Amino acid sequence: MIDYDHDVPQALLIPEHHWPAFDTQGLSGEQRVRFNHLACLFTCEMFVHFEEYIVRYVERHKTRLARHIAPHKLDTFVREEREHIDAFYRLLQLIAPERYAQKSLKMLAWSRADTFLVWSASLPAFFVTASLFEEMTLYVADVMEEKPEESFDPVHAVMRLHAKEERSHVGIDNVLLRETAKERPRALFAAQLFMSLPIIVFCDQTLARGWKKQVKMFGAGEGLTAGQVRGLERRGISLSDRMGLQSFFKKQRKLDLPGGALLCGLLERFTQ
Repeated sequence: MIDYDHDVPQALLIPEHHWPAFDTQGLSGEQRVRFNHLACLFTCEMFVHFEEYIVRYVERHKTRLARHIAPHKLDTFVREEREHIDAFYRLLQLIAPERYAQKSLKMLAWSRADTFLVWSASLPAFFVTASLFEEMTLYVADVMEEKPEESFDPVHAVMRLHAKEERSHVGIDNVLLRETAKERPRALFAAQLFMSLPIIVFCDQTLARGWKKQVKMFGAGEGLTAGQVRGLERRGISLSDRMGLQSFFKKQRKLDLPGGALLCGLLERFTQ
C-alpha cells in the first residue's frame, strides 16, 4: 500500500542527475525546485499516456492476442496497467492538486492520432515499441535510490511498484513477438517490426512538442532568458532511458526476431 499522505516539499522530487541534458546552472535554487516539480509532473503524465496506449490496444485486440496469451493473463495485464495509471494520477493530484482537480492530462492529452495508432498498428510494430518504452520506465526507482535525499517518497514508491509489475509486462510483450514471428513469413514480420520506427518517431515528437510548450510557459513565468529556455527544452535521454535501452537491446538480440538485429542497430545509432 502506497502512502500518499505527505506534504509536498519545496525540494527536489526526482534527483536532478536523472536528466543530464537539462542545463539548470543559470537558475536559482528555488527555480530549480520548481523546474524539477514540472519535470516530475511531465514524467507522470508521460507514463499515464503510454500506459493508456497499451490498455487500449490490448482491449481492442484481445481476441487476437488470446491466441498466444491466456485471457486471464491479459485481464491481469490490463488491470495492473490501469492501477499504474491511477497511481500516477494520484501523484499528479498530490503534487499539483489545483492543476489536476479534474482527472485528465494537461500536457499530453489524448489525440485522434493516438487513436489511429492504436487502431492501425500491427502486433509486431506495437509490441516492440511497447517493450522499448516499458523498458525505459523500469529504472527511475533505481536512479532515485542513488540519491534518496533528492527523492520524494510517494514518487519513489509508485516508481518502484510500477517497475516491479512492468517487468512481467515486458515478458508478455516478448512472448507475443516471439509467437507472432513463428506464424508469419520472415519478410512480412520484419517489415511489420520496422513499422515501429514511425511510431517511435511520432511518440518522440509528441513528447518534444509537449515538453517545449511547458518549458516556454515556465520560462515566461520565471522571467528566464531565451538561452535559458533553450537549455531546459532539451530533454535528451535520461539515465533510466539509457538503462532501459541497454536492457531492451540485450533482450531483443536474444529473441533473434526477423529484422530485430537491424532494428536494434538503428535505434542504437540514433540514441547515442
